[in-house]
Amino acid sequence: MIKILIVDDNDYDKTQGIVKLLKTFEEISDANIIEVKDTVSAKRVMKNEEIDLLILDIKIPITNGDDPDPEGGVKLLEDIHLDDRLKKPISIVGLSSIDDSYSKAEAVFKENLWKLLKFDRTSDNWKIGLKNKVQYLIDKKNENYPEIDIVIITALFDRELEAVLRLPCKWKELKIENDSTIYYKGLITNNNNKPLSILAASSSRMGMSASASLTTKICMTFRPKYIFMTGITAGIEGKCKLGDILIADPAWDWGNGKLTIDKEGTPVFKSSPNQINIKRKYKELLKKISVNRDYVDKIKNEWNGEESSEILSVHIGPVASGAVVLEDPFIAESIKNQHRDLLGIEMEIYGMMLATECLPDPQPVSIAFKSACDFADPNKNDKWQKYAAYTSASFVFNFIKDYIEVS
Repeated sequence: MIKILIVDDNDYDKTQGIVKLLKTFEEISDANIIEVKDTVSAKRVMKNEEIDLLILDIKIPITNGDDPDPEGGVKLLEDIHLDDRLKKPISIVGLSSIDDSYSKAEAVFKENLWKLLKFDRTSDNWKIGLKNKVQYLIDKKNENYPEIDIVIITALFDRELEAVLRLPCKWKELKIENDSTIYYKGLITNNNNKPLSILAASSSRMGMSASASLTTKICMTFRPKYIFMTGITAGIEGKCKLGDILIADPAWDWGNGKLTIDKEGTPVFKSSPNQINIKRKYKELLKKISVNRDYVDKIKNEWNGEESSEILSVHIGPVASGAVVLEDPFIAESIKNQHRDLLGIEMEIYGMMLATECLPDPQPVSIAFKSACDFADPNKNDKWQKYAAYTSASFVFNFIKDYIEVS
């Protein structure tokens, strides 16, 4: 996504023509375009926003309500140079329909290697020049690690990431130089008709260390606003059914603590969990969604594999992470003692949530959605893994479309 500031005083048709052209790019929506009419308002925006492209009329007023200054645009460019409080745009395009203003600004634009276009309603030359500049900026952003709105990570490619890549997001493989991870970049248009860029990837191996490493790398490279984890987990029998979507709140490492010996010489594990919760705003929202039968019934009805006789449900509650795959009901029982409302046991969620908690601000919102595929006992098998991977990925897709907004 690139952010664009348009500074034009009162030529409505010209401004709307520019906006219409910009929105022919699927990477640009209304949320990416800021319109102001004077230099004071433009500087106010540039104090707070990182602008990729400044589109500037040359004849603009200094303050809203003033008469247009024939050199108002040039004066704004001088202020951008001199005022350290302003965040300098990456690129600047001047656009003028007045011959005199165009001539006065021409030297300034040439000296600074900026682009100055002659606006003419009878010609498409200005449109071609502006389109080329916008496309160049989009290509450069994609080249230099594009900023991503939303990331979905999984522990496994097989089943888990495969389910994500079946979502209708126009996925394209994205390779980053000197990075062994293969990324998939896509696009989701939410229900407010705003495009959201999305990235998907799987860890190199299972476990908290791998998920923490992948999370940190992705967040530092692509700077997402949201990072979600989908996939499969062992559920706690009686708390959920196979295929049910478990939203981890809180998550913790069930193996964190101290192994000691009691007075009788018996090994005793004293747990010391650090629990991480999701943000309250999203917990309350997900609570509301979890009781909406239409939401989950639609997901179940669209499943094309072996039918489950169980009603699909969503549960929000404790999910513990650990370093081993569990098939021992006695160990599972001991983990349940760490939280009586335990919903599931898996190997990656805490790594992701701890990694995001340790990132510098602004930290992305991180939430894990995993679906139960077995009950962590010796009778576990792979029968419901594809279904569980599908339900978690589909739930996240619908959640993004219906509820995620990115400014």
